[in-house]
Amino acid sequence: MGLGYGVAQYIAVSGDAAILDKAVPFLQGPALRPGAHDDVFLPGLSEESAPLVGHCARGLDQAVAPTGANGMPLIGTGDWTDGMNRAGKGGAGTSVWLGWLLITTIGMMVPLADRRDPARAGIEGLLGLNRAGQVLTLAPCFPRHWPRLQASVCVGDCSFDSVIDTAAAVGTGIAGVTLDGVAQVQVNGIAALPLTGGGSHRVVLRLGPKAAPPVSFG
Repeated sequence: MGLGYGVAQYIAVSGDAAILDKAVPFLQGPALRPGAHDDVFLPGLSEESAPLVGHCARGLDQAVAPTGANGMPLIGTGDWTDGMNRAGKGGAGTSVWLGWLLITTIGMMVPLADRRDPARAGIEGLLGLNRAGQVLTLAPCFPRHWPRLQASVCVGDCSFDSVIDTAAAVGTGIAGVTLDGVAQVQVNGIAALPLTGGGSHRVVLRLGPKAAPPVSFG
């Protein structure tokens, strides 16, 4: 969310909206140890990248999706400089301040998205779209009360008519994904689709816990 605010403020001052199309690599680092809430390390650069607008959209989607019982954004855990890093432990703490920042940031980003391609930025973020060479990856994340999402995605010579079903009411995690009726591999909640061959394709993705592999006896 802070990234979206900073980028929108930069564009408002400089007029440099072209920066939204700049490809920026993701950062990567070690997973948190069990029981840890934060860590200190020097992040590396991932081989995956996305336009800056995609980074902003994913940050906003992540801020919108988790809300508390009072409807306000969850504060979460991490390196809060004001000492509030434990307030969100267990997904319980919410923040009025984060709500103000979220509303302000969305208000600043929406006109930028509308001028580019109405709702495009939001769709990219909701689907978690990224391209790594000849592979398109999807890591959907959107409000758990949404029952279904349909979107058409064009990448190079390939077009994907996509249906995301969240009947499990989880909003994230992939239970299964098919491409033209053929099951595809998904790892850690990320589905990978080949971009070779071109043409039109149909993607059906079900959100929820990954199904356990069958057990063989005998």
